[in-house]
Amino acid sequence: ETGEYIPKTSVCDGAVDCRDYSDECGDSCSESSRSLLQNKPLKVFSWVSGILAIALNLWIIITHAKDVFQSQSLRGQIDKLLVLLVAVGDFLFGTYLLSVAAADFHYK
Repeated sequence: ETGEYIPKTSVCDGAVDCRDYSDECGDSCSESSRSLLQNKPLKVFSWVSGILAIALNLWIIITHAKDVFQSQSLRGQIDKLLVLLVAVGDFLFGTYLLSVAAADFHYK
């Protein structure tokens, strides 16, 4: 109303940029516009997948780390090392997914 404009990213961000609070109190500032994960099934899937990815891949990392060096053949060592590398990547992805779910829970 004053003729000043704010960036679209500043609307509904929790920080008041307009004197009349119009950037934080409009109809566009609904609960769903502030959440990272939009619907309940996606939130549940993120939590379950993140926890399972961390737990199961951590178990794979712990059990296979010692097996890499105990293998008799070079091919066996390479195979077990590749399984270990995939488990580490999946573990990191699980931590990322869990952190997104936690951030969605924290900032809603």
